[in-house]
Amino acid sequence: ACRDSMQAAKFARQLMRLRAIEEALLRIDEGTFGICEDCEEKISPGRLNAMPFALRCVDCQESHEIMRTESEE
Repeated sequence: ACRDSMQAAKFARQLMRLRAIEEALLRIDEGTFGICEDCEEKISPGRLNAMPFALRCVDCQESHEIMRTESEE
């Protein structure tokens, strides 16, 4: 049972990553790739090299994660 749940979690992570990559490809087509969803500034090349499907710049991503964590509490 534990192995099944680990496989399901791995599959879910892979599916989320695939969706993020598909969204990045759409943003390339739309001309919005590399633009932060929140502040609309350019995402740094270093961040895009590390995570090409990033939706937000580092500062906005950190704020997003803090808000998400606070809403889960």
